[in-house]
Amino acid sequence: FSCATNDEAKALVKKLDAKRSQLLNTGNEHRRVVPPENSNKDSKVIYVGVRQKGHRQSDGLTNIAGRMIQHLGYYKPGSTGALQLLHWAEGYDCKITINVLELPEPKETQYLYILEKLFAIELKPLCGKH
Repeated sequence: FSCATNDEAKALVKKLDAKRSQLLNTGNEHRRVVPPENSNKDSKVIYVGVRQKGHRQSDGLTNIAGRMIQHLGYYKPGSTGALQLLHWAEGYDCKITINVLELPEPKETQYLYILEKLFAIELKPLCGKH
């Protein structure tokens, strides 16, 4: 997830940071688990993540499509960690680009997390733990 410029991305994440404690409040019936803060400062990338396995059994969506629903904030349970854009980015006029890299299902899934770490080192996302 990225914006066109570093300044747009920083402004968007600043909006998340302003709502972070309200979203994470366990007493809040509309609780949403959002990515943690990190120390990255100069990047147009908001978030880097990884998802494994093919299709969700509950509705047949690919796990990529299901994960996008979570990141956009349309997944009803808020306990799944995701960007939850609907719940904090309203009113912000920034085009967000979503880049997805789909790989063949590996036999050894731990390599996906190594790829995520390498992408995070290179792209320096402004939120999320890597």
